[in-house]
Amino acid sequence: MEKIGIERTHNEIKNADLILHVITPTDKPIDVAKNELLIVNKCDTSTKQGIKNAIYVSAKKGDGINGLIKTVIKHIHTIAGDKESVLMLNARTYELLQDAKKELEQAIKKSNGDYDILSEHVRYAADAIGKILGTISTADILDATFSQLCLGK
Repeated sequence: MEKIGIERTHNEIKNADLILHVITPTDKPIDVAKNELLIVNKCDTSTKQGIKNAIYVSAKKGDGINGLIKTVIKHIHTIAGDKESVLMLNARTYELLQDAKKELEQAIKKSNGDYDILSEHVRYAADAIGKILGTISTADILDATFSQLCLGK
């Protein structure tokens, strides 16, 4: 099952318009493709910032996040071209996007290094986005996970 997930991930990467490749300051710098952004997380734990064209952020403290967002928006504009487009959202989709945004903001503000709190907020955000996309839910993931475990009585 894990092998299938890895294959799907590689296929999605091949078809992606933009890939955010995240490393830490202790990882070896890599070459990135034209459709990739190299993001160095945990910049608050290291003073060295010598990787050319990398975006340095601290997910824990929020440092560099605004620059990352601006860079992603710039790449999206490059991909989409200079055409103006109208994006129509229904009320349900808008509300779910607002929920996802709120949860991600809470993950940044309130986790303070507590990965349990961080993961809960990210999970809620993913659930909201999953409802928009019609993908599997957290309950589906838990069912699939626990169906393969042998639990004693």
